[in-house]
Amino acid sequence: MNTCWSNQYGAPFVDSSRGLTGTGAVLIANLMSTLSVARDNLAGHGVYPKDAPSILYKYDFIVVGAGSAGSVVASRLSEVPHWNILLLEAGGDPPLDTEIPLLFPTLQGTDIDWNYKTEPQDGMFLGMEGNRCPIPRGKVLGGSSSMNAMLYVRGSKKDYDDWAIAGNKGWDYESVLPYFKKSEDMRSEEVISIKNFSRYHNTGGYLSVEQLKTQDPYVLSVIKASEELGYHKVDDINREEPYGFLESQGTLRNGTRCNTAKAFLGAAKNRPNLHVINLLVASDVLLPLPTLLNPKSRGKVQLKSSDPFESPNIFAGFYTDPEDIETMIRAIRFYQKLANTKVMKMLGARLEHLDLPDCRKFSFDTREYWICTLRHLSSTVYHPVGTCKMGPSSDPEAVVSPKLKVYGVKRLRVADASIMPYILSGNTNAATIMIGERAADFIKEDWLNK
Repeated sequence: MNTCWSNQYGAPFVDSSRGLTGTGAVLIANLMSTLSVARDNLAGHGVYPKDAPSILYKYDFIVVGAGSAGSVVASRLSEVPHWNILLLEAGGDPPLDTEIPLLFPTLQGTDIDWNYKTEPQDGMFLGMEGNRCPIPRGKVLGGSSSMNAMLYVRGSKKDYDDWAIAGNKGWDYESVLPYFKKSEDMRSEEVISIKNFSRYHNTGGYLSVEQLKTQDPYVLSVIKASEELGYHKVDDINREEPYGFLESQGTLRNGTRCNTAKAFLGAAKNRPNLHVINLLVASDVLLPLPTLLNPKSRGKVQLKSSDPFESPNIFAGFYTDPEDIETMIRAIRFYQKLANTKVMKMLGARLEHLDLPDCRKFSFDTREYWICTLRHLSSTVYHPVGTCKMGPSSDPEAVVSPKLKVYGVKRLRVADASIMPYILSGNTNAATIMIGERAADFIKEDWLNK
């Protein structure tokens, strides 16, 4: 499957089946050659913590996985000088090419990706090889924050208020907002200058965030076309109700990727009580005695065996709820309206008729045609959540409590995107970092007073 990306970063230039092509290939090759000279400063050597030369017999806390949340938890817990923290990560330091924003599509399918794929199911991924869809997940320091599109999108106020309504006290919007701000170091003056900036944002945190600016004429034309349809341009995507068309924000530092390892572990790398071990998979826990927003369909993940190195069975469950199909058809009708605006007509925009052999029996632009097309061509935008659902003890599906403690197990918590009871209206990395911040505070609240 080819990957072609066009967004706030600019025009597409990557075809994952062939690599970089044309002028872009020459420019990137020259850039990579130049950057290689500065590898020690840019690629993380000196930025990321070194592997611990030895480990202790006993630690106060062990964090498994140095991903978007794990890096946060380990960094924050190591702020307590008399606690010894061990952080385990299956991957190594992020390679040089992770630093360059536009190269992120090329990171999929590499050795920093767990290379998961969904299992074949009826009615989904029918246009993909073997009816299986790749699910990229980061196997590297920083986890998926080291290979994602770097979009910093918190979601809407309603997302978090719904979490609280479901029985998760303390997870409403007003309760989680301070934790988003705690992490953030907003660096873009155009955002800082917006009225009431300090209610929603912060400067001076570990995580660098910048506004993503584009000069791509097609992106700018889409924004103008949306205004023609009555949708306003939003100045700040990360306020309470970000409805409209907008430029996004990203986890960037001076134009390069700011993953959670750089942001949080970099700040803690010289703390003697934080020990990091890379290239190690935790195989045992010793116990004393998921672009469609808010999908209704549910998938599942099943372990194939007790071998931690064997990929699990992933059943995506796309379109198993018919309401999701109806939502996507409404989205197609919206794009048809967008294509008919004056701005888009000037660009010659049109809805392409994709000639799929299995869909030829349906007339183009009928409901049946689009259902067939969706079942063949729909893919993932890489934000699966909810496999360890957070909920009250009365919820039979809940794995962890609102304090992120695993039910029925002492001294074990889960802190990552898997605890989300419902998926957000946007990318999940920002919220996962917030979850890491909350987890660290929960642990401090429980143990600092003992």
